[in-house]
Amino acid sequence: MIKKLSYLGIFIVFFLIYFKILSFLWTKFMPFNTASDIISVVILIFVNIPLSVISTEKLIKIIQKEEL
Repeated sequence: MIKKLSYLGIFIVFFLIYFKILSFLWTKFMPFNTASDIISVVILIFVNIPLSVISTEKLIKIIQKEEL
């Protein structure tokens, strides 16, 4: 149970970091309209979430390797 909660906590941290980076870049370079909002949701779903999962898995593997 604690392993799943720690995995979820690390995932949320990575998600928030990538979300802040994405929102900074999006507001800096993209105009505000309906099409850009739809594109941003698609990028959030298909890029940000998987990238957070991959980063979390890699971090967990690095931590487990260091414990041995």
